[in-house]
Amino acid sequence: MGSISGTALLLRLRAAGGLVAGTQIAERKGTAEWTSGDLRYRISLKEGPDGARWWVSVGDRQLGRSFHEGGVLASIPIRPAPEQAPLPWPTADDEVVPFLRELHARLVPAVGFVADRRDLCALLISPGDVRRGELVADLRAGYVERVLRAFVVARHAGDHEAAAVAHAILVSPPAGAPTEGITSLLDQARIWADQWSYQSGLAIEVPDTVGAVVSATADHAPTPAPTFWERVG
Repeated sequence: MGSISGTALLLRLRAAGGLVAGTQIAERKGTAEWTSGDLRYRISLKEGPDGARWWVSVGDRQLGRSFHEGGVLASIPIRPAPEQAPLPWPTADDEVVPFLRELHARLVPAVGFVADRRDLCALLISPGDVRRGELVADLRAGYVERVLRAFVVARHAGDHEAAAVAHAILVSPPAGAPTEGITSLLDQARIWADQWSYQSGLAIEVPDTVGAVVSATADHAPTPAPTFWERVG
Protein backbone atom coordinates (compact mmCIF):
# COMPACT_ATOMS: atom_id res chain seq x y z
CA MET A 1 0.00 0.00 0.00
CA GLY A 2 3.05 2.26 0.04
CA SER A 3 4.27 4.33 2.95
CA ILE A 4 1.51 5.37 5.34
CA SER A 5 1.88 8.58 7.33
CA GLY A 6 1.42 9.17 11.05
CA THR A 7 -1.48 11.46 10.22
CA ALA A 8 -3.23 8.73 8.24
CA LEU A 9 -2.77 6.25 11.09
CA LEU A 10 -4.16 8.71 13.64
CA LEU A 11 -7.14 9.34 11.36
CA ARG A 12 -7.76 5.59 11.23
CA LEU A 13 -7.44 5.39 15.01
CA ARG A 14 -9.97 8.21 15.47
CA ALA A 15 -12.39 6.62 13.00
CA ALA A 16 -12.19 3.38 14.98
CA GLY A 17 -13.11 5.17 18.21
CA GLY A 18 -9.62 4.99 19.68
CA LEU A 19 -9.39 8.75 20.27
CA VAL A 20 -11.58 11.14 22.23
CA ALA A 21 -14.50 12.58 20.28
CA GLY A 22 -13.56 15.97 18.88
CA THR A 23 -9.85 15.18 18.66
CA GLN A 24 -8.18 17.51 16.16
CA ILE A 25 -5.64 15.86 13.85
CA ALA A 26 -3.17 18.20 12.19
CA GLU A 27 -2.68 17.57 8.49
CA ARG A 28 0.81 16.30 7.62
CA LYS A 29 2.10 16.73 11.20
CA GLY A 30 1.24 13.35 12.67
CA THR A 31 -0.37 14.90 15.78
CA ALA A 32 -3.75 14.54 17.46
CA GLU A 33 -4.85 17.08 20.07
CA TRP A 34 -7.78 17.46 22.48
CA THR A 35 -8.64 18.87 25.90
CA SER A 36 -10.31 17.18 28.85
CA GLY A 37 -11.03 18.91 32.14
CA ASP A 38 -8.08 21.11 33.10
CA LEU A 39 -5.57 19.36 30.85
CA ARG A 40 -4.52 19.46 27.19
CA TYR A 41 -3.26 16.36 25.36
CA ARG A 42 -1.32 15.90 22.14
CA ILE A 43 -0.25 12.61 20.61
CA SER A 44 2.71 12.71 18.23
CA LEU A 45 3.29 9.74 15.92
CA LYS A 46 6.17 9.46 13.46
CA GLU A 47 8.04 6.75 11.61
CA GLY A 48 11.56 6.28 12.95
CA PRO A 49 14.47 4.17 11.72
CA ASP A 50 13.54 1.29 14.04
CA GLY A 51 9.74 1.60 14.04
CA ALA A 52 7.09 3.93 15.39
CA ARG A 53 8.18 6.90 17.49
CA TRP A 54 5.36 8.22 19.66
CA TRP A 55 4.86 10.35 22.73
CA VAL A 56 2.00 12.11 24.51
CA SER A 57 2.40 15.72 25.63
CA VAL A 58 0.23 16.59 28.64
CA GLY A 59 -0.16 20.18 29.76
CA ASP A 60 -2.43 22.77 31.31
CA ARG A 61 -5.59 23.41 29.29
CA GLN A 62 -4.73 27.09 28.71
CA LEU A 63 -1.13 27.54 29.78
CA GLY A 64 0.03 24.46 27.88
CA ARG A 65 -0.53 26.41 24.67
CA SER A 66 2.29 28.12 22.78
CA PHE A 67 3.23 31.71 23.63
CA HIS A 68 1.48 33.22 20.62
CA GLU A 69 -1.69 31.37 21.69
CA GLY A 70 -1.57 32.89 25.18
CA GLY A 71 0.17 30.02 26.98
CA VAL A 72 3.63 29.36 28.44
CA LEU A 73 4.28 25.85 27.06
CA ALA A 74 3.36 24.31 30.43
CA SER A 75 3.44 20.77 29.08
CA ILE A 76 5.39 17.53 29.63
CA PRO A 77 6.17 14.82 27.05
CA ILE A 78 5.40 11.27 28.19
CA ARG A 79 7.48 8.67 26.35
CA PRO A 80 7.94 4.89 26.41
CA ALA A 81 10.73 3.73 28.72
CA PRO A 82 14.02 3.28 26.80
CA GLU A 83 14.00 -0.52 27.02
CA GLN A 84 10.49 -0.83 25.58
CA ALA A 85 10.61 -2.37 22.10
CA PRO A 86 9.28 0.01 19.41
CA LEU A 87 6.24 -0.93 17.38
CA PRO A 88 7.09 -1.97 13.80
CA TRP A 89 5.68 0.60 11.38
CA PRO A 90 2.92 -0.96 9.21
CA THR A 91 3.90 -1.52 5.58
CA ALA A 92 0.81 -3.39 4.39
CA ASP A 93 -2.89 -2.77 4.90
CA ASP A 94 -3.39 -5.95 6.92
CA GLU A 95 -0.79 -4.69 9.42
CA VAL A 96 -2.60 -1.44 10.20
CA VAL A 97 -5.32 -2.77 12.51
CA PRO A 98 -2.95 -4.83 14.70
CA PHE A 99 -0.60 -1.82 14.84
CA LEU A 100 -3.41 0.51 15.94
CA ARG A 101 -4.58 -1.96 18.60
CA GLU A 102 -1.12 -2.17 20.12
CA LEU A 103 -0.56 1.58 19.80
CA HIS A 104 -3.86 2.29 21.55
CA ALA A 105 -2.94 -0.09 24.37
CA ARG A 106 0.27 1.89 24.92
CA LEU A 107 -1.36 5.29 24.57
CA VAL A 108 -4.00 4.70 27.25
CA PRO A 109 -1.59 4.71 30.24
CA ALA A 110 0.38 7.57 28.69
CA VAL A 111 -2.76 9.71 28.48
CA GLY A 112 -3.49 8.85 32.12
CA PHE A 113 0.07 9.51 33.31
CA VAL A 114 -0.73 13.00 34.68
CA ALA A 115 -3.62 12.92 37.14
CA ASP A 116 -4.49 16.62 37.29
CA ARG A 117 -2.98 20.11 37.37
CA ARG A 118 -1.41 19.57 40.80
CA ASP A 119 0.27 16.42 39.51
CA LEU A 120 1.44 18.38 36.47
CA CYS A 121 3.02 20.96 38.80
CA ALA A 122 4.67 18.20 40.85
CA LEU A 123 6.19 16.72 37.69
CA LEU A 124 7.36 20.11 36.41
CA ILE A 125 9.33 20.78 39.62
CA SER A 126 10.95 17.34 39.63
CA PRO A 127 14.78 17.52 39.37
CA GLY A 128 14.82 14.83 36.68
CA ASP A 129 12.79 12.34 34.67
CA VAL A 130 9.95 10.54 36.47
CA ARG A 131 9.17 6.92 35.66
CA ARG A 132 5.78 5.33 36.18
CA GLY A 133 5.45 1.77 34.95
CA GLU A 134 6.72 1.50 31.37
CA LEU A 135 6.50 5.26 30.78
CA VAL A 136 8.79 8.18 31.52
CA ALA A 137 8.02 11.88 31.92
CA ASP A 138 10.80 13.53 29.91
CA LEU A 139 12.03 16.40 32.10
CA ARG A 140 15.24 17.37 30.36
CA ALA A 141 14.00 20.92 29.68
CA GLY A 142 15.53 23.78 31.68
CA TYR A 143 14.88 23.44 35.40
CA VAL A 144 14.21 27.13 36.12
CA GLU A 145 11.72 27.33 33.27
CA ARG A 146 9.94 24.17 34.45
CA VAL A 147 9.62 25.40 38.03
CA LEU A 148 8.38 28.78 36.81
CA ARG A 149 5.78 27.03 34.65
CA ALA A 150 4.62 25.06 37.68
CA PHE A 151 4.36 28.32 39.63
CA VAL A 152 2.29 29.98 36.88
CA VAL A 153 -0.02 26.96 36.52
CA ALA A 154 -0.56 26.73 40.30
CA ARG A 155 -1.40 30.43 40.58
CA HIS A 156 -3.76 30.15 37.63
CA ALA A 157 -5.47 27.20 39.35
CA GLY A 158 -5.72 29.00 42.69
CA ASP A 159 -3.59 26.26 44.26
CA HIS A 160 -1.84 28.14 47.09
CA GLU A 161 0.11 25.12 48.30
CA ALA A 162 1.53 24.12 44.90
CA ALA A 163 2.39 27.76 44.13
CA ALA A 164 4.19 28.11 47.46
CA VAL A 165 6.18 24.90 46.85
CA ALA A 166 7.32 26.09 43.41
CA HIS A 167 8.19 29.53 44.79
CA ALA A 168 10.21 27.98 47.63
CA ILE A 169 12.29 26.12 45.04
CA LEU A 170 12.97 29.35 43.19
CA VAL A 171 14.06 31.00 46.46
CA SER A 172 16.19 28.07 47.65
CA PRO A 173 16.66 25.08 45.29
CA PRO A 174 16.74 21.71 47.10
CA ALA A 175 19.81 19.51 47.24
CA GLY A 176 20.16 17.52 44.04
CA ALA A 177 18.41 20.08 41.87
CA PRO A 178 20.17 20.72 38.53
CA THR A 179 21.16 24.28 39.41
CA GLU A 180 24.98 24.09 39.31
CA GLY A 181 25.32 25.43 42.85
CA ILE A 182 23.11 28.52 42.35
CA THR A 183 21.59 29.49 45.70
CA SER A 184 18.54 31.30 44.32
CA LEU A 185 16.69 31.04 41.02
CA LEU A 186 14.52 34.14 41.49
CA ASP A 187 16.55 36.43 39.24
CA GLN A 188 16.59 33.88 36.41
CA ALA A 189 12.88 33.19 36.86
CA ARG A 190 12.09 36.91 36.64
CA ILE A 191 14.01 37.21 33.38
CA TRP A 192 11.94 34.36 31.93
CA ALA A 193 8.73 35.77 33.42
CA ASP A 194 9.31 39.13 31.78
CA GLN A 195 10.06 37.50 28.42
CA TRP A 196 7.03 35.21 28.65
CA SER A 197 4.78 38.12 29.60
CA TYR A 198 5.85 39.89 26.42
CA GLN A 199 5.44 36.77 24.27
CA SER A 200 2.13 35.53 25.68
CA GLY A 201 0.36 38.74 26.66
CA LEU A 202 -0.02 37.50 30.25
CA ALA A 203 1.16 39.41 33.31
CA ILE A 204 3.58 36.97 34.97
CA GLU A 205 5.19 38.14 38.19
CA VAL A 206 7.43 36.35 40.68
CA PRO A 207 7.06 37.93 44.16
CA ASP A 208 9.74 37.98 46.85
CA THR A 209 7.88 36.12 49.59
CA VAL A 210 5.60 33.11 50.01
CA GLY A 211 3.05 35.38 51.72
CA ALA A 212 2.80 37.46 48.59
CA VAL A 213 2.33 34.27 46.58
CA VAL A 214 -0.64 33.15 48.68
CA SER A 215 -2.32 36.55 48.81
CA ALA A 216 -2.00 37.04 45.05
CA THR A 217 -3.07 33.53 44.03
CA ALA A 218 -6.70 33.39 42.94
CA ASP A 219 -8.82 31.03 40.90
CA HIS A 220 -8.91 33.02 37.67
CA ALA A 221 -6.93 33.36 34.48
CA PRO A 222 -3.72 35.43 34.52
CA THR A 223 -4.31 39.09 33.78
CA PRO A 224 -3.12 40.55 30.48
CA ALA A 225 0.34 42.06 30.52
CA PRO A 226 0.59 45.83 30.09
CA THR A 227 0.79 46.97 26.50
CA PHE A 228 3.81 48.84 25.19
CA TRP A 229 2.00 52.17 25.61
CA GLU A 230 0.97 51.31 29.17
CA ARG A 231 4.56 50.44 29.98
CA VAL A 232 6.01 53.71 28.68
CA GLY A 233 3.05 55.94 29.45
